[in-house]
This record gives sequence, structure tokens and C-alpha cells, in this order.
Amino acid sequence: MNSSNPKAIRKFVFWLILALIPVIFFAILELAVRLLGLGSDYPLFIPVEKQTGYLQPNPDVIKRYFSRPELAPQVSSDTLYFLAKKPADSFRIVIMGESSAAGFPYGRFGSPSGMLEQRLKPLYPEKNIEIINVAMAAINSYTLRDFAQEVAEIKPDVVLIYAGHNEYLGVMGVGSSLAARDSRWKTLTYIALRKSHLFQLFDAAIVGLRMEGAPEKPANERTLMARVAADKNIPIRSPIYQQGLRQFEDNMGDIIALFYAKNIPVVLGTLASNERDQAPFSSQARGDQKLESLLKIARDFANAGVNAESEKRYLSAVSSYPLSAGAHFELAKIYSKTGNKPEALKHYLLAKDLDLLRFRAPEDINKIIVNLSSRQGVFLADVQQGLRSETSENSIGSEFMLEHLHPNADGYFWLAEAYFQTLLNNKLLPKPDFELTAEQAINWKPITKVDEVYAHWTVAKLTSDYPFTQTPKPFAIGELDSPEKQLAAARYLGKSSWLEVTQKAFEYYQEEKDWHAALIAVGQLSDALPMNAGAAKIAAQIAMDLNLTQLVLFYSERGLRMQADDQELLMLKAHALFMAKRFADSKHILQQVIKLNPQHSMASEFLKEPWATSLE
Repeated sequence: MNSSNPKAIRKFVFWLILALIPVIFFAILELAVRLLGLGSDYPLFIPVEKQTGYLQPNPDVIKRYFSRPELAPQVSSDTLYFLAKKPADSFRIVIMGESSAAGFPYGRFGSPSGMLEQRLKPLYPEKNIEIINVAMAAINSYTLRDFAQEVAEIKPDVVLIYAGHNEYLGVMGVGSSLAARDSRWKTLTYIALRKSHLFQLFDAAIVGLRMEGAPEKPANERTLMARVAADKNIPIRSPIYQQGLRQFEDNMGDIIALFYAKNIPVVLGTLASNERDQAPFSSQARGDQKLESLLKIARDFANAGVNAESEKRYLSAVSSYPLSAGAHFELAKIYSKTGNKPEALKHYLLAKDLDLLRFRAPEDINKIIVNLSSRQGVFLADVQQGLRSETSENSIGSEFMLEHLHPNADGYFWLAEAYFQTLLNNKLLPKPDFELTAEQAINWKPITKVDEVYAHWTVAKLTSDYPFTQTPKPFAIGELDSPEKQLAAARYLGKSSWLEVTQKAFEYYQEEKDWHAALIAVGQLSDALPMNAGAAKIAAQIAMDLNLTQLVLFYSERGLRMQADDQELLMLKAHALFMAKRFADSKHILQQVIKLNPQHSMASEFLKEPWATSLE
């Protein structure tokens, strides 16, 4: 534009104003809609009621992706409280991911975050390590990408991500019935527009018109897996399969770039699933008469113990039907039986990758994760190999998996251990002064028998419906023949909250003098209520009775962060320091007690001991 030409300037201003009119118009409408209180924001984190200064993951955040909130699945991150203002001495870890990262079916304390937190307590008892888990069931990389900026705003020191199973059948997955769009740019545009309250009104109105005259939403009695993906077959290398890979790689690349720009390291985990004990849900050529004939002959030889001939017949079936997941799975079983573990694993993985119903991530997702981990600021936790290495079969099965991909308690422990070792080996955590092997630590998994019963029922309910069975089967929790089952039932049936049940479980274990279980239960309460010094004090007292010096130090230190002048907590810490042979530190704490209470007889007596007087 020629700045000396008034006519050209006027023309430019005219077109600029003309272009801005609709922008200004919609901006005014947006403001009006917000002032009227229409629409919602659904931030990732919200303030905790009656606890000033604390935040928690928003239990309604999933609703931000649905035109009508009532259509959203009932999924959320576990309730977890953390300080809105990050303490100066805090090392903050955020965990992002899907249902396995959230700890299904155990919840927070069986999750990778719960296992990792328990692992770190005795190793870094005086270090303020916060672990914040924003994972939830059914989501995938689109949601993680959308959460990333809000995660960065709470200033994590490192982000751990375990995700990739839901790219096809999760919320916004390419083959999902939940909020899916037919391209990545449409999905990203929709997510961006949903932040506008005005767009939310238009979106809800359009969906309402489409649903007018439709039957009411059926009772939500079937499992989420059954509702999200009935008969959603996705062949390997098909366009929709490739679309799932591209969206995962692109979304994860965006997440990594955002965190790298803010100098936040990322640890990606390879994905583990049930390779050996979960048959494919849907297989190409299933029902084909020729294939079924070949497999029947192979099975007959296998049942007769003629494994060599059976192997030959299965190889023939695989050769004739190379895309049959079922044929590869049965061949893998024969290799397992004959001790050929490498070939068994090869065909187990082929069976998983060829499974048309993609509830388990294909190995192509793991290849993307490994490639992404070569970027600056990204580290790899090889979860899949970590679990395999703890098996006798060199393939993952029911020893670590509850069904198709959710780990059991031991599986979650080893999943978290892979992340812990990566943090340690890459100096994202300092080398601890105290040594505690994984084999020792696994005995202190933060899960009670009540949690295990609840988890068992949850999985039994899940596997009573599609895709584990074509016809839903009735499920009942059965006879409540123990106090732990009765407590689990109160939670499972919605009669009591997790907090109420865990408090009663702690009281029960106290009465039974099961101090190991009591410490686990009160430790859960202390973790869940970081503002409650009382739970930390009780945990420290029980740990002292069990001669668990590092845990005494951890819980007393946690309590003192809230009540720095609590004399009982100070005495517990002094005792732990003494047992750790840190005599000068112990004496210093005892002197603090005397300053607070010159008449404290026990502190006075300890300060008269030779070990204390010799330090003068």
C-alpha cells in the first residue's frame, strides 16, 4: 500500500473495518453469553471446596468434548489435592494417560502414580515430592494434547505419559462412537471451538435438533467398552488404521514440543498388554470353513500331544490366512508349549496387531513412542520389556494382566518401576542415600485387601459384557462372607465413599492387629488428605512400631510441613534420625522440642544421653 496515497489508505481502512465487523459482532455475542451464565469452561483443575489454596483435577472435565454434557461417559481423574502455588522445595511429577495410567480398576493407589509415590517415600523421606495424576479412562492423545497447556501451568518438574491404547476406540478415536471426527484438523478445530460459550450453544442446539424424536438415552447399564465400539473392526494397514497412527504421532509431537519449550522433561512409556492369555477379540476369516478345518486338525494333534505335527498344521493355516489373528494366536500357544519363546512372542504380537477390534494398541504405536523418545528432553521407560523380563515365558500374560490390558497389582508395580528407573538413570531424580530394591519394595504395594476385592468385582463386571462375550451376562458380587468384602461392597454399591471405606478398613486392621495392612490404609489416607497432619502422625507411629525408620522419617516430615511445632511429630522425627545414625540432626530436633516445651521430660532425658552430650 502506498502510504502517500490517501485514497489507498481509505480503501485499506474500509476493508479492515468491514473484515472486523463480524469479529466484533461475535466477540460481543460471546461476552453476552458468558455474562448470562450460559455455557461452561470445564478447566482441568478446580479449587478444592473448604480448602483454600488447594486444587484438584476437575471431575467434569470430560464434558468439554461433548455437545451435551449428559452424553459424556462417566469418567474422571481420581480425586487428588495439591497446592495451587507450587512450594519452593517441591519436586512435582505429573502423570498423563488413559485408564491404565489412572490405575483401573484399583484407582489412585493402584495406579502408576500410587505405586511410584510409595516407592519414593522411603528413598526420599525428606524431599517434598508431589505426584499429580490427570489420567482417566477412555481418553486418547487428543485429550492429552488439550490438557498439556494446563498441565504446564502448574509447573511440573517432569511429566510421565503412558498412553496409546485408545487411539482407535477412545473418546475422539478414529473408530469410536464417542465424539469422533473424520479428520485430525476437524477434531482439533472442534476442540478449539468448544472453548467458546457461543459455539457451545449452537452445537447443543444442532445436536438437539438431530436427536428430536429419537428415543430417550437408554439406561447406562452396559460397560463403556460395550457402548463405545460394538463391531468396530479396523484391519491393519487400512486407511483408518493409518489415521490412528498419524493422529497419535502428531498429537504426541505437539505435546512434547509444548513441554520442551517450557523446559519440562517428558518420560514416555512403551505400552504393555496381555499378549499370551488374551485371545483376539475379532479375527479376519473367522468362520471360514477351510480355515476352521485347518485349525481343527491342528488342535486335534495338539490335544493328542503330537506338537510337531500340530505346529506344522498351524503354520499351514497361517500361511494360507496370514491376516488371521486367531491362527497366529493358536500357533503362538504351540510355540509356548514347546518352549520356543521367541517364536511364541512373535506370533502373540502378530495376533494382537491383527486383532480387528482395537482395544489394545498395535506394536506400531510402540514404534512411534520409541522414535519420539529420541527427541530432546524426552526419555523412554520401556514398560513392555520391563514386564516381560519379570515373566518366565518372555511374554506378558495373566501373571501381570487382569484382562486385555489393565495390570494387576504386581503389574502396576513393575509398570511404575520402569518409570522410576528411567527417572533415576537419567538423573531426573537424585541418587537416594537409602537402598531399597524392587524385590523389597513390592511387598509394600499401597493396596489393601478391600481394594483388591473391589477391583476383582469391577473386572468381573467388565468381562461379563462385550467384547469378552457377545451377550451380556448377569453379574452379582456374591456372598459377603468377610469384613473386607462387606467394606468393598459398600463402596462398589455406592453406599459409602472411598474415604469412608478406607477409614473403616484402617480401624478393622487396627482391631485385628494387622499392622502391615493398617499402615497401608492409613498411608492411603495421608496421601489422599495432604492437609491432614493427624493421618501422617498415625502413619509415623505405626511405622515406628514396625521399625520402618525411613517411613517414620517420611510421615513425620510430611506432618511437620503442616504443623511445624507439633511436639509428637518432632519426637517421631528425632527418633527416626537417631535410628538412621544421624545423631547431630536428631539432637537438633530434640532441642527444638525443648524450646517449644522446656518441661518435655522425654526430650530432656534423651539430651542427657552420652550420644547427645558427646556432640557438644
